[in-house]
Amino acid sequence: MKINIVNISSWLLIITLPFANITKLIGIEDGFSRVTIALLMFFLSINFCQKLKINFTFLSYVFFILISTMILNIALDNIVFIDGLFNIFKTIVFIFLIDILDRNDHILHHFLTRYYQVYLFSLFISLVIYLLFPMPEFVFYDGSENRFGGLHFELYNFMFSTILFYVSWLYNGRNNFFGFILMLVLMLFARSNIFFLYMLLFILIYLFRGFLKKKYFTSLIIISIVLSPLLIGLFLDYLGILNQLSVRSVSSFDSNGSALYIRLYPFALAAQHILESGWAALLPMGLGYFENSELVINDPLSYGGTGSPKAVIDLGIIIFLFVTVFIAKKFHQNISGLTDDAQIIYSILFFPCLIYISFGAGFLNIVAWFCILASVNFLSNFFFNIRTRV
Repeated sequence: MKINIVNISSWLLIITLPFANITKLIGIEDGFSRVTIALLMFFLSINFCQKLKINFTFLSYVFFILISTMILNIALDNIVFIDGLFNIFKTIVFIFLIDILDRNDHILHHFLTRYYQVYLFSLFISLVIYLLFPMPEFVFYDGSENRFGGLHFELYNFMFSTILFYVSWLYNGRNNFFGFILMLVLMLFARSNIFFLYMLLFILIYLFRGFLKKKYFTSLIIISIVLSPLLIGLFLDYLGILNQLSVRSVSSFDSNGSALYIRLYPFALAAQHILESGWAALLPMGLGYFENSELVINDPLSYGGTGSPKAVIDLGIIIFLFVTVFIAKKFHQNISGLTDDAQIIYSILFFPCLIYISFGAGFLNIVAWFCILASVNFLSNFFFNIRTRV
């Protein structure tokens, strides 16, 4: 029997977020997602071996440049050997993922058709498991706060996964109003700081839907999203007003009085690194370079950098800007051929993915990158026109 690698890859991506933290039952946080991504790499490698050929794209070349810079920095001891190997592994996963998306433009259809069902099932199962095996920071987070996150590893991931649920819900022709209310209730129970940013995005999408086809408007939104974490890092000490949005109790906007400040602090480290690098910041350094820098290693408040500020350092300013412009151009090309309803669903899929990547860190970003690459770079417009309905 022939193995359908495309569907298997899709299923691995479908279950990665909703069940990411189920392995905490055996004392391993986020272990499930590491297994699914390792399996994804295995099946993507099989797909490559069957073809023994990669269809090179602009992004493929970018990743090959990153591999070269990583190897160079490993040799120069700028990146720890083990960290370098892990990041090379991640980069190869992305290259193979781009390749399989290039050959199979229906993979996102398979993903969106099933995601909302798997997501809802994971929430139901999480409550049952919690009743049987109650433990701190599992299903319900922050102790007495009881912020609900299902089996997701973090509430940040839960918020993004909930939006994917809503997109999948709409894609399958379910009731828009009920789906939106369900999404809103679940996000309110999570009480994550990113909630306000997502809600602002939804307002912009629905109020300014007529501008989505305008090239400069969409480009401005995309550039604003990817650069806003860097701007936050540059002016973090002057953004005490953000305390008003914090879901946790705060006393002052610093490392002693605000959990939100600690969450945003790596942005400031990345901004400092870029300013201190001078002209060198223009050039790619390879994944893992920033978190292996002395600035990060010697700072007790750092957890390795996060989001687009780290990407600016690892990719270099020049390549980072080229990638941003490339994505914005592809988004505009695709959205120009969609109906009004399809534009909204497409935007609700695309922009939260961009926010998730820009403000967050970790290998779970592969789910967001998959959605962006599948929908923007390799998916025919007819796909959304046929399937989407609100």
